[in-house]
Amino acid sequence: MVASPQKISDRIQHCSAYFYLVEDQFPHLAIGLAEGLKALNIPVYANCNYWLLSPEPEDYLFIHDPQVNPEDCLLVILDKNWVFAQRPFPEVIYNRYRQHINIYLDDMDGPDASLWPPTIAYFDVILRTHCHTQTQYPSNFIPWAFGLSHRIVTEVQTIPTFDQRQSSLLFNFRVDHKELFTSYPINAVEQGFATTDTHQGEMFKVQADYPVRIVTNQQFIPLIEKILPVDQTVDTPHNSPADPYHYLQWKQTGRRHYPQYYQRLKSQVACAAFAGWYIPALKTRSPYIEWWDSWRFWESLAAGCVTFHVDFDRYAVSLPVMPENWKHYIGIDMENMEDTIDRIASEPTILEKISQAGRQWVLEHYAPIPTALRFLKLLGFKSTEELLPFQLRELNLIAFPDWSQLEAQLVQDLGNLLQQVLKYGDSHRIALLIDTNKTTVEEANEILAQITFQLLMSGEIEEMEEDKAPDIIFLESLSLSQWQVLHYQLHARIALDNENQDALVNAKLQHLPLF
Repeated sequence: MVASPQKISDRIQHCSAYFYLVEDQFPHLAIGLAEGLKALNIPVYANCNYWLLSPEPEDYLFIHDPQVNPEDCLLVILDKNWVFAQRPFPEVIYNRYRQHINIYLDDMDGPDASLWPPTIAYFDVILRTHCHTQTQYPSNFIPWAFGLSHRIVTEVQTIPTFDQRQSSLLFNFRVDHKELFTSYPINAVEQGFATTDTHQGEMFKVQADYPVRIVTNQQFIPLIEKILPVDQTVDTPHNSPADPYHYLQWKQTGRRHYPQYYQRLKSQVACAAFAGWYIPALKTRSPYIEWWDSWRFWESLAAGCVTFHVDFDRYAVSLPVMPENWKHYIGIDMENMEDTIDRIASEPTILEKISQAGRQWVLEHYAPIPTALRFLKLLGFKSTEELLPFQLRELNLIAFPDWSQLEAQLVQDLGNLLQQVLKYGDSHRIALLIDTNKTTVEEANEILAQITFQLLMSGEIEEMEEDKAPDIIFLESLSLSQWQVLHYQLHARIALDNENQDALVNAKLQHLPLF
């Protein structure tokens, strides 16, 4: 009998994950998930030592411990590389009396299979990328995404300001998605793609009538380059990096890791992340995009580029957390590309806003820790709020006062802090987190209460009803995993004239955007 996720919702600290991996493959979904789980202090094991984090020997992300069997772990996870390697499923997957949860990571390229094999019934959850609302998926399928790994986040940790970037659009794909080889035949001519009679070994060649990258290159680029120069220079995959760390990542990722590529992303205002096949509308069906997920979509957002793709809502894209068009990215209408050009031309400041909001959105929802938190929550484990000793709100801000400074300066800093938050238009949406390093919560609360009273008496702030006021939270000692969870929930830092720089640096929040 399969264990009910609801019955184990209180076991997050005792949770552990066992991954089945295929060596010499690039298990991106497994890597990002394992990184997030380990950051939350959840043990991660595997059938082999795999994925070096540095050139140092034995510095593996996935550890094989002969003393730990998959049956000992609450989560047993396979990815599509196991199937592609034509390996039989481990016996633990078929165990009728198992007490663990079977999970399959499906980031298979190409259109969804018309018939999923019967073996999918043995998995409690299948996390599938490229999902769209035009397909009726089996009940155990959950929309997922490529998202970000720690490797990618590290490469874009620091970025230039928007005005330091080159005013150009990066459009430089290595492949055009005209065709791909699949392990199963597809015959769907009316949908805009079809299997040819030729095949390569055991693989079937599938060709598309409307590859999004080719269509946009032919129709969108001539329009956008009238207002934004286009850079189509492609980096060669054969130039291996000289640095040992970057060479290791280049080799492990199948030549997908290029330091110069990330530098180009960070130096450009915008980047095209188009992918997939455009499927025209039929009488009973709206148009949609197959195979839409793209490494570049997540990388360019994290690098602070204004990211171009199709309009996700219009073309039936399904994600765990959806971005908002014209706020987090620019999604074009394939039937009316001119509207995109007209809006950019009429709103020249919108690009900078999208650059900032898109980066914040992707780091908040698709970095390894928020990805792992979402994964645990869908299995019935504790939510983000339950992992933290306080409740957050829609807009979460943090400040690091220097409590050891002279009283007059401290009062001035905290007074300015309060006024800035209380005078914000929707202050009820705000959770203000105040670090209490070098003081106690009791002393901090008393000082802030006195300052609030003084500001009310002087008329510098007005009294608010409780449901219209921000929530002020004094931070006591948090564990490392709690700080890591909090990192991805914070939106901005409020800078003070006199800050506790040691606490700020120790919290690793010096690069958080300023409010």
